[in-house]
Amino acid sequence: MPSFSERHGHKSIRDTLQKSGMDNALRNGIWNWIYNSQISSLKDEYINWLGGELSKEQILVARLWVNLFKAPMDELPESGTQIIKLIKDICINGKFYAVYDLVEAIFEQADWDSNARTSATNYINHVLKSEGAAYRVVDGVVSEIIGEHEVAEVEAATNLKSNLSAASEHIHQAVKMLSDRKAPDYRNSIKESISAVEAVCKILTGKRSATLSDALKELEKNGLEIHGAFKEGIIRLYGYTSDEQGIRHSLLDEQNVGFADAKFMLVACSAFVNLIVEKTKKI
Repeated sequence: MPSFSERHGHKSIRDTLQKSGMDNALRNGIWNWIYNSQISSLKDEYINWLGGELSKEQILVARLWVNLFKAPMDELPESGTQIIKLIKDICINGKFYAVYDLVEAIFEQADWDSNARTSATNYINHVLKSEGAAYRVVDGVVSEIIGEHEVAEVEAATNLKSNLSAASEHIHQAVKMLSDRKAPDYRNSIKESISAVEAVCKILTGKRSATLSDALKELEKNGLEIHGAFKEGIIRLYGYTSDEQGIRHSLLDEQNVGFADAKFMLVACSAFVNLIVEKTKKI
C-alpha cells in the first residue's frame, strides 16, 4: 500500500518518480540484477589475476576496476567475496548517480552477444519501471524519461495558491497514479491531468458548471489573450479524454494507453494550468 505521503501528494515529483535519488527497493532491484546476472559466480573464489584464463565475470570486474573506479590494477582484491562486497556497497549506499554510472559501465564493459545484451536491457528496464525510476537504459545508456523542465512544470502545478488547490490536487493524483509502483493507472492519471485544466478554468471564471470550452471563452471575454490554435489544441485534448471514444468513457483499448500517454498529458496539462494562472494575473 502507498505511504501516507504518497497517497496525499506530500512527496515531490522528484521523489515520487525517483529522479534525484533512489529508495531501497530500487537499489535492491539493481543490486539483485548485477549480482545474479554478472558476479554471483565470484563468491568464495580466489582469483589469480596474473595467471590462468579469466572468466567473463572476472574480466568484467577487472575492466570496472580500471575504467570505472580508476584504481590501480595491482590493488584489485583477489577475494571474490570482497569484490562482491565492494560493488554491493555502491548499489546500496552510494550516491544514486554512482549506481547509474555502474549500470552504464557494465553495459559498456561486459562481453555480451546481442541476445544477452537485449536480455540484460529488458531486465534492468523492468526493474526501473517497476520501482518508478525516472530513467531507462537505451542502447546501454541510462536515459531520462522525464526531463528537468517537465518536472519543473509539474512541480509548479502542484504548488498553486490555496484558492486553486483543487487543480493542484488533480495533478497530485495524476502523479500518484502514473508512478504507482505496484499498479500504475495510466487511464485515470490522464483523467486527473485534464481535470486539473478543467478545474483551474472553472475556478478562475467562478463558473463551476461551465464546460472547458465555455470557461476559456469567459476568460477571453475578461481579457485573457490566448492564441486560437493553442486554445483549440487544449479543447481537442479535452475531447480525447471526454468524448464517447475517449479515456473517460473507457472505450479505448487499455493497451493503447501507457506511460508515454499519461506522462505527456501530465506535463502538457501542468504547463497549461501554469500558463493560464500566469496570464490571468495580468488581467
